[in-house]
Amino acid sequence: MFARTRAELVAIDKETGQERWRKQRDGWGYVSYMEGRVYDVSRDTVIALDGDGAEQWSISIEKFHHARLIEREGWVYVLARNRFACVHADSGEILVETALDDDDMSHYFPVTDGHRIFAGDSKLFGYEVVDNRFEKRWESQMAPHRLYGFMATDNGLLFRAGFNTLVSDAARGRLSIHDVEDGSLRAEQTFETVPRSPAVVDGIVFVSTSTVSSDNIGDDGKLVALSSEGELLWEYTPEASLQPPVVANDTLYTGPFANREAPLIAFDAISGEELWREDPDTLQGSVELAIAGDMLYVADGTRVRALRT
Repeated sequence: MFARTRAELVAIDKETGQERWRKQRDGWGYVSYMEGRVYDVSRDTVIALDGDGAEQWSISIEKFHHARLIEREGWVYVLARNRFACVHADSGEILVETALDDDDMSHYFPVTDGHRIFAGDSKLFGYEVVDNRFEKRWESQMAPHRLYGFMATDNGLLFRAGFNTLVSDAARGRLSIHDVEDGSLRAEQTFETVPRSPAVVDGIVFVSTSTVSSDNIGDDGKLVALSSEGELLWEYTPEASLQPPVVANDTLYTGPFANREAPLIAFDAISGEELWREDPDTLQGSVELAIAGDMLYVADGTRVRALRT
């Protein structure tokens, strides 16, 4: 597994927790692992490394503030705001770098269903990649609901979490469900707190919500399971905000966001039955969760732990 902080990029053996290698870093960044490569993305560069930490190539992305990556068929697409670049995954050669012809200036957090690419903030765009260029197939107006976190796709549907910029209390958040063919709205669910980064498994969408305003961040939230038609299946309501869930083998995991009140908790994803929990006083505040195989990785504060699922 790979972890990125402002100071370091670290590779850790996922079974033993032993450090494999470590690289010094200076400033904001995140790490992404795709198709056998480690991509270290900062404000200024994308660096591609092999699994042993050897640098394969790097490119400057000074025009791509908060860039996100998608890899498809040997190409890496770097997308941010209203620009994109198409980069050869093996060599780092930039084949295409261009502006997207849209008036929505934010293309944060792009996702793909394997054929199309979806992005946008106050608008939602559907693209196809033709000759390594983005061709827009449709767009939908999302204002006043802005994107919050990553979208998810499943079985011809796109799931998007957002918040209402015109509302400060009730119905602050919204999960919307769209058809990938034309972006049309199929269903929606509103929340008093803000959802982000839904997870979708076998037609069920799981989303956690949080308070995100500066004066009471982390104070409230809930976890819900919805059908692909937006029907509520089950919910869990703690007295604190929750991180986006991760799901594997019919088990869902979530934990605290910006608080020391919510537990690290596991549910049966289908029924909503609680399977186990770890009390907040054993945690160091907010957690970040990742799952691979039969291991759940939990990062909180200055430590990373591996739990067998």
